[in-house]
Amino acid sequence: MIAMQKVVSWQRVLFVAIAASACYIQYYVLLGLILSMAGLWGIYLRFMCIIPSKQIRKSGFTDAKQRAMTYPAVYPNGWYHLVNADDVKPGTVVQAEGLGRKFAVWRSASGELSVLDAFCPHGGANLACGTVEEDHLVCPFHLWKFNPDGGVHSVPWLDKPPIHSNAKTWEWTEFHGMVCIWFDAEGREPAYDLPRVTGITDGKFRYCDNWEVDRPIYMHLIEYMENTVDVQHFTPMHGRMALPWTQWRLPGITVLFDSKVVLGADEEAEEYGDKGRPEILYFINTSSLQFYGRDVPRTSASVVVQFMGPASVNRFLFTIPDLGEIIMMQTHLPLNENEGLAQKVRFSWFATSGIPDALASYVVGEWVSNWWDDVGVWEEKIRRAKPKLVKGDGPIQRGRGWYKQFYSESSEKVSSPQSFDW
Repeated sequence: MIAMQKVVSWQRVLFVAIAASACYIQYYVLLGLILSMAGLWGIYLRFMCIIPSKQIRKSGFTDAKQRAMTYPAVYPNGWYHLVNADDVKPGTVVQAEGLGRKFAVWRSASGELSVLDAFCPHGGANLACGTVEEDHLVCPFHLWKFNPDGGVHSVPWLDKPPIHSNAKTWEWTEFHGMVCIWFDAEGREPAYDLPRVTGITDGKFRYCDNWEVDRPIYMHLIEYMENTVDVQHFTPMHGRMALPWTQWRLPGITVLFDSKVVLGADEEAEEYGDKGRPEILYFINTSSLQFYGRDVPRTSASVVVQFMGPASVNRFLFTIPDLGEIIMMQTHLPLNENEGLAQKVRFSWFATSGIPDALASYVVGEWVSNWWDDVGVWEEKIRRAKPKLVKGDGPIQRGRGWYKQFYSESSEKVSSPQSFDW
């Protein structure tokens, strides 16, 4: 009995040793696979993914001033994504710039947000360099205190604050995590609102991720609209399928496009959103794939792009059959450089429960790859006032007619500020 117990004990020891060795080997195989995948992912991110700041493609052939002369005013009237709401914490102030101006965006201790001209109406100090005390923004120069509505709360050496020295305030709205301001050359109230996406507000779509382009894109905002209605550029520019987030093209895979443009005032607009909204333009596209000339079944996908105003805030609705939907927001903010031909571009995206985060990133990355191809053209082109159009070019002139509504009498003047006394 004692001998048998010793045999059993040795068998157990041998079994445990073999099992431990197997686990040890599996552990290192798994670790090796993880490290290999991490290494490949690092290579993908480092050497393949689009990094705009490291890919400055301005050849210098086209002078910015000469280019700017061919375009309309660089700051159309509309809503613009200034900052992200989460970037402005209670009791803090941040500086933002765009539209030829600088802004002080601050949130009181109680959480109320306000957007003011950055420069104090008194001595011209930058209010974004100030501090927030309770519900007031304090100028760093003479310690004037401003209310969220721009009114002067107090001046250290006065018993009563002046009533005609208010800081300029900007109309703003929070739109799905973005602080958007209203810009109008005539100083008028907002001409339209930004239509909320019900699926985001009620939780049908979850937030996935965002990407902010790390350098300005040197283009006029109108190019984004004209690119959309220029249907003949899709095949030569985007007809070969890209590896998402890269400029690499997949051999043998061709993308087919079927697209149309619908204006918000058209009867057909009701099929894609609200009817009777002239400030909206819809672009509808259905794509499918071919592999070495043969159609690939079940590769069809569609997107409805909604321009909300002058291409400053744009919503994409991607539909993946049998899986779900993805919403992507792409925004443009004209910056204070390069004769106004510069845009701050940001993306954020949301998806329904049937769409994994990886698939959502894949779809968005595919769009970014195609967008980046267009950037190479936009950054060097001019705008032809009277392009020599031919049959089949697409509704370019109709798009231009739609875009004119975002300009007014003073647009040229405010797009070329001569002083800081706006």
